[in-house]
Amino acid sequence: MKKIITLAIILTLAVASLITGITVGATNAKDTTAGNGGSNKAAVVNNLSSIVWKGESDKAAAVNIIEVKNDTRKNASGVKITSNAHSADFPGIYFIWDSKQKDNGYLKVDGSVFDKYQSFVLTSKESNTYWDFKIELTNGQSMTEDGCYVFFIPKVYNNKNINMVFISEFTEKYVEPIIERFVTPIYSGDEAFMGNAYVNIENYASVWDSAWNITENFVADGNQAIPVWYQPVADPNVGDLHIFSLKYFIEGTITGGTDLKIACDNGFILLINGNFIASSDNIADKVDAILNGEEVDLYNPEDWVDSWKTVYTVAWEDIQDFFVSGENLIQIVAYNTPDHDAFGKFIHDGTPESNPAGLIFACVVYSEKTY
Repeated sequence: MKKIITLAIILTLAVASLITGITVGATNAKDTTAGNGGSNKAAVVNNLSSIVWKGESDKAAAVNIIEVKNDTRKNASGVKITSNAHSADFPGIYFIWDSKQKDNGYLKVDGSVFDKYQSFVLTSKESNTYWDFKIELTNGQSMTEDGCYVFFIPKVYNNKNINMVFISEFTEKYVEPIIERFVTPIYSGDEAFMGNAYVNIENYASVWDSAWNITENFVADGNQAIPVWYQPVADPNVGDLHIFSLKYFIEGTITGGTDLKIACDNGFILLINGNFIASSDNIADKVDAILNGEEVDLYNPEDWVDSWKTVYTVAWEDIQDFFVSGENLIQIVAYNTPDHDAFGKFIHDGTPESNPAGLIFACVVYSEKTY
């Protein structure tokens, strides 16, 4: 971010000569600013020590600045300041003529000014013309013994006097922000989700993997998701319905994420922060009734024979607006149908081994903090 401040310095013509080595500054210099009344005004950089002009040693550190004609300035209004002094408006910035006010000038700037500003512009007035000098540090520029930088300001217009100078267009130094990035993997089987969840994939892993391709579809930032359920199916002949609730904390501002993949043996409803996101096809027409706590007939065998084999993909674009910075609540209503045979007919001699229940899902949320 750049902030532009425009101010002006008019050098008084009353000074005929300078005394090398006089210490001047916002706190101990004689205040010659018109209407200042001795009070301190808004400072360019606060708490700077006073500047001492050290003659030849300062001149030796000066760098030349290329001038550019200013055709936009039309008047010479602005606060006044004498050479060999500087007002409270510009602590850390010191202008001095070489010998007399008609000669070339030098600008001495405390190094602390460049800690805050990348550059500023000094405009000299010579006769009725104005000339801009961009004041900024150059590569390898030497600093004076007292921690300042010096810039040579020459006469550029037909050897006319530099009778006024203005300072304007302070451009704040760009500071590279510190960005801390976060990755929040959200997947079944991690510690945040597990709680009392029961995991038993030994007998069914190969069956589920052949349908779901677990190792490819369900990985969150290198974390392998696994099928979970709260407990072994209590009664495989009746069916099992559970509501999985898990909380995730997302640091900083959300910047992106991955598609969410989910599969359930046999059907699910997915909510993020209380918002319905998706459901399996076999439960789609019953979502409202289930979420409202109504009694629902889930015992149509034709709806469930092959439903568990489907992997659903919810695009990041469809879920990004439902995640928030901070705490997030994910809820999944998961249903396991009663046991049935290959023809979809419910049977009454099923076992937990013949009618397993499993839910699996995975996605990633990316976020960052800027300092």
